[in-house]
Amino acid sequence: MRYMTKEWYETVQRTDLHLPLRITKYAEAFSEPFYRALYAEEEAAFVQLWKDIWTYKPSEPPSFDPEAVRKEFRLSQRWAVKRLKAVLPEDILRQVADIRVLALDRASAAVKKEIASFCAQNEKAVARAMNDYKKQYKEAFKNGEAAFAGQFDFHDCKVISCRRQGENLVLKLDNAGEYSDADIVIFESCTVLKQERPFRNAIWLYEEIYPTENGYEIHALLQNGKMLDFIARAANVRCKCTDKGENQ
Repeated sequence: MRYMTKEWYETVQRTDLHLPLRITKYAEAFSEPFYRALYAEEEAAFVQLWKDIWTYKPSEPPSFDPEAVRKEFRLSQRWAVKRLKAVLPEDILRQVADIRVLALDRASAAVKKEIASFCAQNEKAVARAMNDYKKQYKEAFKNGEAAFAGQFDFHDCKVISCRRQGENLVLKLDNAGEYSDADIVIFESCTVLKQERPFRNAIWLYEEIYPTENGYEIHALLQNGKMLDFIARAANVRCKCTDKGENQ
C-alpha cells in the first residue's frame, strides 16, 4: 500500500479515543478509593448487560456465569490500559493521574481536551492520505477507470482460500453482511509481488488500484492478528457472486 499503509491504519485507531470519555474532577488526582468504586460500578453494569443479553437468547442457553463475565471485564480493562499506553503520546500520559481510570473512560477536563486535539490531528492525517489517493486515482484513470472497479470493495470480507488456477489467482471470500456482493475474485495472468501471512482467514480492509502497461497493480491491506500487505499484478480482475453468476 502506498497511501492506506499499516502506519496509516494505526493512525485510524487514534481518531476516536476521546469519544467515550466522561469528564470528572475525581480524575484530576490519583485516588485508589475512587478507582475501586468506579471499577465496581462499571463491572456491575457490564455483568448486567450480558445477563440481559443472555436472557433474550432465542434458544435455551446454559446457566449464566457472572464470574466468567467479570473475568472478561478484568481482561478487557488490562487490554485497555495497555492500548492507551501504546497509542497516547508521552506528554499526554504524563498528565493522566491514573491510567486505570482513563481506561474506564473517565478523564479530567484538561486531559480530555488534549486527547480530543490529538485525535483531531490524526483524523486530518487519515483524511489527507485518503484524499491524496483519490487524486492520484482520478489522474491515473482520467481516461476511464477499470471495468471491475465498481465491484472491487471487499472491506471486512474474510479470505476463505487463495489458490492458483493456471496463470490466474483465485480468492474465495466470505462476504456475509459486508459491502460486496462478490465472493470470488479472479486475478488473470497474475504475478504476486507480496503476500504476507497468515493470509487465509485474514480480514480484507482497504485496497488501492494502479494501472500498469499490461493491466493493473492491486494493493490490499488485511488483518489476521497482525497487519498484512498483499500486492499483485494482473492483466484483468473479475469479480463473481456464486449466487448470481459473474459480475465482470
